[in-house]
Amino acid sequence: MRTTSLIGHGLNVLVGAETWGAPLNTAEAYEYRHLSVALLGVLGTWAVSATAWLVFRSWRWALVAGALLSALPLWVGHSMFNIKDIPVATAYSFLTLGLVALFVFEKGILWRGSVAGLSLGFGLIIGVGTRPGIAPFFVASIAIAIVVRLI
Repeated sequence: MRTTSLIGHGLNVLVGAETWGAPLNTAEAYEYRHLSVALLGVLGTWAVSATAWLVFRSWRWALVAGALLSALPLWVGHSMFNIKDIPVATAYSFLTLGLVALFVFEKGILWRGSVAGLSLGFGLIIGVGTRPGIAPFFVASIAIAIVVRLI
């Protein structure tokens, strides 16, 4: 929960609701903490859409994937307050995006390595920083992706 808490605190500092290193228990501070979780939910939806775009090579299917995730009341509802599960789900979405980008090869496309690295890094930092117990699942996902690619 530390990484997610830092993101919420950073947003509060950015808007002037708190000073760095001094989190408050005010209603305004909690509003921005909820907003930070909602923004992570939006990023997770974007990662799902980007993964669908890479897999299906179609912006239409990317929009369908994002719309389907956004249509789930559980996703949208938890994106308003759940400081533990939404960031980890978003992290897993970015990890998946990074693995898909890493293993989709095309000639002349150099940006996929950058997308893969940034997505994997963001996913690992958010996921493990929020819930360290997710690390074995991330490692297993990466290992399985490597094994599947080698087969």
